[in-house]
Amino acid sequence: MLHGWNIMIDRWSMDFYNINCRRKEGAMRTLSYDPLWKKLIDLKLSKTELAERAGISRGIITRMGKGEMVTLDAVVKICNALDCDVIDVISICPEEES
Repeated sequence: MLHGWNIMIDRWSMDFYNINCRRKEGAMRTLSYDPLWKKLIDLKLSKTELAERAGISRGIITRMGKGEMVTLDAVVKICNALDCDVIDVISICPEEES
């Protein structure tokens, strides 16, 4: 549990996870990769360099650029490559109407 939020991970397919963050009251939140893009700018790294450094495909970076879900394994590889935490790669966006 992160600050009163439960993170529920439902297997969506073999390659993707559908990650929904819900408050106990049921309000839905979405995830953003904006912290990752800001970190890449700060480190002066390209998306291609990130993919090579993390050992992931450019397709994963492309999906992230479109705001699509990727595996938690890919996120962990990115965190390891950049020596950072998940919070430096993903943020929880404001509530959306369910």
